[in-house]
Amino acid sequence: MAARYSMLNLSDAEIDGGEAQNLTLGVNWFPTSTLRFSLNYVRVLDVDGGPYDNEELNLVQARGQWAF
Repeated sequence: MAARYSMLNLSDAEIDGGEAQNLTLGVNWFPTSTLRFSLNYVRVLDVDGGPYDNEELNLVQARGQWAF
């Protein structure tokens, strides 16, 4: 299991990309030593500026990985 808080600043000089803060909760499953499955839920806590100002965004990410 994993949890992460992050902040991203996409503004620079004349570019107003805004700032975003998010919280990610995830789980990993390793059924074998060469196989991995991951599932993450990302909740955007705050968007300040940019094209998505004050939007409430959510994201679900899934991944499968096989090492050979």
